[in-house]
Amino acid sequence: MAEAVVTILLDNLGSDVTLHVRRISEAKDELQRLENDLRLLNCFLHDVGGNRDLERQIKELAHDIQDIRDSWLIHRAANRHLTPNKIRGMYELAEQISSARVGRIDPLFRRIEAYRDLRELQQHPTKLNQLKKTEEPWIAPNKFVGFEKEEETFISILMEETEEVDVISITGMPGIGKTTLAYKIYHDKRIIDEFPTRIWVDIPLDFNSRDLNHCILIELMRQGMFNMPGQASSSRASPLDILNESIESGRISDHQLIYEVHACLKKRRFLLVMDNVWTADTLQSIRCFLPNAGKILTTSRNNHVAGKPRVLRFLDEDESWKLLQLEVFGNLVECPEWLRPVGKRIVENCDGSPLAISVVASSLMVPPSTDEAMVEPPTDTASALTLKWWEKVAENVTNYITQYCTQHNVIERVEPSYTELPQHLQDCFLYMGVFPQGYDIPVWTLIRLWIAEGLVQDSWGLSLEETAERNLYDLVSRNLVVVGEVKPDGQIKTCRLHIAIYGFCKFRAAEQEFYHEITMSEGVLDSPASLTPNHRRLCIDSCLSEFLSSRPRGPCIRSILCLNNGGKDLSHEDVSTIHKSFKLLKIFECKGAKFTRFPTMLSKLMNLRYISLSCDDVIPKTISSLCYLETLVVHTKSASMIKLEANIWRMPKLRHLVTKAAILLAIKGKGKTGKDLHTLTRFAPVSCTKDVFTRAPNLQRFGIRGHLADLSDADSLKKLERLENLKMVNEPAREIQLDLCCFPPTLKWLTLSGTYLKWASMSTLGKIDSLEILKLKNNAFIGESWSSTAEDGFGRLRFLLIRTTDLVSWEASADCFPSLKQLVLNDCENLQQIPSTPPRNLDKLDVDGTVSESAAEFARKINQARTESNE
Repeated sequence: MAEAVVTILLDNLGSDVTLHVRRISEAKDELQRLENDLRLLNCFLHDVGGNRDLERQIKELAHDIQDIRDSWLIHRAANRHLTPNKIRGMYELAEQISSARVGRIDPLFRRIEAYRDLRELQQHPTKLNQLKKTEEPWIAPNKFVGFEKEEETFISILMEETEEVDVISITGMPGIGKTTLAYKIYHDKRIIDEFPTRIWVDIPLDFNSRDLNHCILIELMRQGMFNMPGQASSSRASPLDILNESIESGRISDHQLIYEVHACLKKRRFLLVMDNVWTADTLQSIRCFLPNAGKILTTSRNNHVAGKPRVLRFLDEDESWKLLQLEVFGNLVECPEWLRPVGKRIVENCDGSPLAISVVASSLMVPPSTDEAMVEPPTDTASALTLKWWEKVAENVTNYITQYCTQHNVIERVEPSYTELPQHLQDCFLYMGVFPQGYDIPVWTLIRLWIAEGLVQDSWGLSLEETAERNLYDLVSRNLVVVGEVKPDGQIKTCRLHIAIYGFCKFRAAEQEFYHEITMSEGVLDSPASLTPNHRRLCIDSCLSEFLSSRPRGPCIRSILCLNNGGKDLSHEDVSTIHKSFKLLKIFECKGAKFTRFPTMLSKLMNLRYISLSCDDVIPKTISSLCYLETLVVHTKSASMIKLEANIWRMPKLRHLVTKAAILLAIKGKGKTGKDLHTLTRFAPVSCTKDVFTRAPNLQRFGIRGHLADLSDADSLKKLERLENLKMVNEPAREIQLDLCCFPPTLKWLTLSGTYLKWASMSTLGKIDSLEILKLKNNAFIGESWSSTAEDGFGRLRFLLIRTTDLVSWEASADCFPSLKQLVLNDCENLQQIPSTPPRNLDKLDVDGTVSESAAEFARKINQARTESNE
């Protein structure tokens, strides 16, 4: 956490010296000295890992310097012209930085040095105690629930004959049951008979190949398969102690260890279970010298450890309910009938995680002995209290998982996955806890928030967006993030945190004061109006109006996030509080709140990087002054058009302007910016001018909504040489003349809606060589017949959606759409005939909504044939 804060500050200071060189002339030397000190401090940060007091002091120092820097930049932006106040502000900046350096950084250096010296004295080189804990675990047989099919699958794979050592990998999130399943397989009679030598090794985070061979040799000695050469019979020490001492002292070399392990294992068929493998290097370090007489079964939280991971599923509802009964009652018969409905509601909220079920079970009261067949709850006080408590737990399972984190191994299970993450991924991971539990997080939103918060570091050769996407995929591959919806191109559209991971995330974030929650209970705010300097981010749960009405003061608050829908409309008085109370605000994500008008007072928050809110009003010209704003998202509920009075060509940092309503440019606007704009959705056709396309030549995502006949300069779309995603919605839907040759050759994703084009012109779209995703909605094309040939193109098209059309007959040769993977036909009620021979690479044919029975039956046959061919 501290490392990330310092890194962000260093990036900001570097850009200050570059961008504001004239404005900071009097403070430049002090800024340079501060930057040098911080770089040195950053180098020492890995030495203070585990000392939370030092980490807290470093984080607070970085935050305070960030506050000084941001306050000065806001002052400069508000006083652009040369005035005495500006000059005085420069001298004040130099003095404040000098004070921070001398008064706080120098003492920190001394404390770090003292801590490093003390830690070196306390360190012990031996890992012997750790190695002794690498024996197989003991798991109560009555807690085995689910995964019967998976067990049989893994056993059959292990029993197969192979010419070389085969690796079978079970992966999944912490607490999903990987070790339990491996334990069942390890003790299955068929496995015992097949593999005379079985070895179980638990892999700690800091394991190396020598440690691994050491553990294997210990287990081989216990099984009588290895004896220490030259061991004196009169020695009082046990053979195991002699082996450990020889390895620890270095008398047995790495080469000897490898030789002895290989020599023992080649005698008989063996199974090596490696539980909790963290890196691919650990596996490769031993696989290369093992004999071909056995198999390796690994469990891991990381999908990239082995070549083809088999990700373990979540428990289904029946399995979850069985496990809860076993955890609470010890059997499947003692749960009273009157508790079963609420018990099943509880397990529904556990989302199939054995870890979550175990934790929640520990918080449940066991009822007194009653008639298990009784449906209605008994009238005695103890039983009534039990039912009331179970219902309370069912209402908010997340709270109880978070509350019992420290007591019931959620921390112990998830912490290693968190600790193993690089620092920048730790912060990205914790940040996901700002979203409500169970929330389907839009990846586009998550990535822009990460970037605006400064959690994404520059990576050579990649944009910030690409680096952020890589961070997300890394968290997914480590099974800390669950994938929700997937886009047609295979990219993740939504994701979420599983409830057990979410509970850990909330616990760790609270401990680190990563964000602060504002909630309301029975009409009363649970959080005080006065916020401490350590509160940098606020997560507000559907009570933004009530919170602002309390007139809070948060001079150090950088982020306000209100994502839950609901709550009152915000009054003018509430809105006017924002800029007075949170002067350093960077992130204003309040899509869950409803603004009657666009809050013009936000323009006074010069530090804003990100704005997202719900409003049907105009976007005012005052927003043009937000020179650091990167993302502006306006969610509209009723307006089909929204007027943009702000001059986006004077907003140098703006990269994304997003709304589903059509944006009508109210002014032509002067300015030299626009080359960094990546997203503009959606523009009214009359605003899509040659001037716009010239000013924003690097657009990657663009949308047009309205009467497309008003698109007078469509040919200028070709100027957008980096455009990849284009959406054109014709409203009202009617037949128009649209030149399909106007699209740039870089286009990968095209959506057309309500355009009433002729099927004969589809071949023009096929000439876009880069086109991979094509969505045709609401009579985008009309006509009763469509005949496709290979000459029509579409060589790279992977996904085709046709929704709502009068098409009756569609014919296509077998060599059409050679790359098509998925075809979706939706609400095509007149469609009687689809191509009899599907494209050769088609994996899935979805028929949704209303289609003719003949087309639906044909689709079922195609999908069945594809399924059988893949088995």
